[in-house]
Amino acid sequence: MEYVEQQARRNGILVPLISNDMTPLGNWAPGTGQGEADIYAHDSYPFYNGCANPTNWSDPTPLIALDYTYQNHLQQSPSTPYSVLEFQGGAPDPWGGVGLDKCAALIGPEFQRVFQKELIGRSIKILNIYMTYGGTNWGNMGHPEGYTSYDHGAMIAEDRSITREKYSEAKLQAHFLQASPAYLTAIPENKTHAYVDTEQILVTPIGNHPTRFYLVRHTDWTSWNPTPYRLTVPTSAGNLTVPQLGGTLTLNGRDSKIHVTDYDVGGTNLIYSSAEIFTWKKYAGRTVLLLYGGEVRLPDLHSLDWKYVDSLPEIFTTYDDSNWIECVLLKSNNPRNLTTPTSLYAGDYGFHAGSLIYRGHFVPSESEKQFNLTTQGGDAFGHSLWINQTFLQSFAGDASSANHTQSFNLSGLQVGQPYVLTLVMDHMGLNMNSFIHSETMKEPRGILDYSLSGQPQSDITWTMTGNLGGEDYVDIVRGPLNEGAISPFEGIAAAGIGFYSATFDLDLPASGYDIPLSLVFTEVKTTEGTLANFRCQIYVNGYQYGKYINNLGPQTSFPVPEGILNYNGRNTLAITLWNLDDADVGLVDLQLVSTQVIQSGYKKPSQAPQPVWTEREGAF
Repeated sequence: MEYVEQQARRNGILVPLISNDMTPLGNWAPGTGQGEADIYAHDSYPFYNGCANPTNWSDPTPLIALDYTYQNHLQQSPSTPYSVLEFQGGAPDPWGGVGLDKCAALIGPEFQRVFQKELIGRSIKILNIYMTYGGTNWGNMGHPEGYTSYDHGAMIAEDRSITREKYSEAKLQAHFLQASPAYLTAIPENKTHAYVDTEQILVTPIGNHPTRFYLVRHTDWTSWNPTPYRLTVPTSAGNLTVPQLGGTLTLNGRDSKIHVTDYDVGGTNLIYSSAEIFTWKKYAGRTVLLLYGGEVRLPDLHSLDWKYVDSLPEIFTTYDDSNWIECVLLKSNNPRNLTTPTSLYAGDYGFHAGSLIYRGHFVPSESEKQFNLTTQGGDAFGHSLWINQTFLQSFAGDASSANHTQSFNLSGLQVGQPYVLTLVMDHMGLNMNSFIHSETMKEPRGILDYSLSGQPQSDITWTMTGNLGGEDYVDIVRGPLNEGAISPFEGIAAAGIGFYSATFDLDLPASGYDIPLSLVFTEVKTTEGTLANFRCQIYVNGYQYGKYINNLGPQTSFPVPEGILNYNGRNTLAITLWNLDDADVGLVDLQLVSTQVIQSGYKKPSQAPQPVWTEREGAF
């Protein structure tokens, strides 16, 4: 080593020389004699191998080892800046390994937030990450313990893309250090619980007055649990408890934060900050400070307290439909000629949108009957039919079928006894007129035709209902297009309709951010691998904001705008689940997701009127 140093000096290299010990043994540290360097440094690889299980942090020693190496530094080279010239920024993957994506996950953003910030808490002054970019072992550059890719799971991928979150985390930390000159003379103190109100959090104070830094991490550094805390710190304004406006701060699982007090922002003293600092810049007319927090957290819809009610009591023989509309009109204004004794077109009775329910009462003349039915609801509509409480069959829908004819065998009927047919059908909306003189918009919705073998059509008398009040709708706020006649994850075990509701809170940035949110379904398949036949309607704070048809698709994502969703308060989500088959079905997954977070001049919209539920006069 002495020879190498002298060669450098003889060739005019006069800068301080720094060594890089493979492990902190003190080799060539200042004061060790011949071959000593001006600055002592070493490697540090807390998780050198183990890409197969990237979330496994069960070994308690890596973070303890970082503390040990810092204490070693105080013994081995107390006069030089604490320096780590090879700190783990990825992990190698051998031939036959698990792939470098898992290595990138092992040394991912959680590792950076816990381990790299722990180094910051130890007042690191010179830090080099191995690797920031690995690249490719082209030609014969490689060695036997690796293959062609030297991606290394680094911050920048082999193809030069910067989509890994760890790149962004490194950028946050680097800009903060660059913008914080007070850190250069900061001296760490011992870890303590004294600054917080919970022993689940450890705090490392760093710095001399006036500026101080506080590294906050979990006592159990492997914990995934979000932990609330309050931070009480001395400042130039006296002892302050953060947050000052009430509530708590939250430390997410496998995370660390750096809070500051009396922090110089271009000549302005920032007494404290509950958020972490990214950077700041002083311009001629103003100073800009950039802060950041964790990602937007949305509620887990699986964990909500879902309430359920059977949404199809109409199939029970005891159900009273005397308040329904009697289908007694002998004529229709619709250009399609009637093929039934009375009109069964929904529009003739004031129902122009939403799902429809018909009940047909009859007394059989024979024990065996065939019932033929033709319905029309528009492309992709569906229907289900029951006799009394017995499910007969459904039409699950077809993307290009606006109407459907189906036959049902009715067996075991008791002659002379009353029976009721209950039909639930989807109304997919009215058609448009594409050409001059076209009348496709007038195509009716409802029952077009039916027959009951051995008996005249008039032996069946029909009633129907849809949105409450029809054209004289009761919901003045949301209007008739919002309604229809009908834990979603557990589902329902047979054909029918279930209504599920749950509440959740949102607490998103109050202004300056546009955060589009969507409800996203996952397709449900049967044990045979086919798509399950069911339909859902989505209601958000009383507004219908989606119609999901699992067996047809393709839409699985349903955006819901702010103003319908309350971004800073309580929300009610309701789902109708219409099972079209006589088999158990339920949702596999339903998530509330943010597609992006955009900082802009976006102004917070007013909330749409959301009258609370009250029992409505005339409801049945």
